[in-house]
Amino acid sequence: MSALHRVARILPPSEQVGGARIGGNLPKCLEGLRELDAYRFYASFENPNDPGKFITICVPESFDDLMQANIYPNCCVKVFQHAPSTEGVGAEHALPGYQRARIGPYEFVEEQFFEFLTCSKEPLLLQEEPYYETALLRDGFRFLMQIDEFYYPDGLIEGNVVFGFGGLYLYAHESTGEVIAGFWQYS
Repeated sequence: MSALHRVARILPPSEQVGGARIGGNLPKCLEGLRELDAYRFYASFENPNDPGKFITICVPESFDDLMQANIYPNCCVKVFQHAPSTEGVGAEHALPGYQRARIGPYEFVEEQFFEFLTCSKEPLLLQEEPYYETALLRDGFRFLMQIDEFYYPDGLIEGNVVFGFGGLYLYAHESTGEVIAGFWQYS
């Protein structure tokens, strides 16, 4: 079993504990940021490489914007790293149709297992085209983890899913540790 291969799943309502979650309101520490005016909160979870920090993902309100800017260096999905933060009270950035649900802790698993959050050496791509990673690798980013909509539990979403039942691929810079949305793909 690889020490690098970890997964975290979306918990059923009976197991709703901890700070990692999908849906709901922005973390309190991000409330009021003007750069989020046309964005919606997607998820917030622990950085697998820096357990004292959280990663928060925000997506544009417009699916057209999301479609037009889906790959580095122009991926419009915003990624923030921050200290653990409680959920804010303002619902203006809540993603319509997404129920609030907790994300469980990371678990070490065999390399063939994937989940909603998967941290591994290599991504499991829906479309295996080298151009997705070329610029990222050239600029010093390495694959960190992926978010896979295939693993949404029943009842989490009413309406459309953000990434078209696809995945978001996060990359970390090898010297600075900056985490970015490298690209997203849909099936």
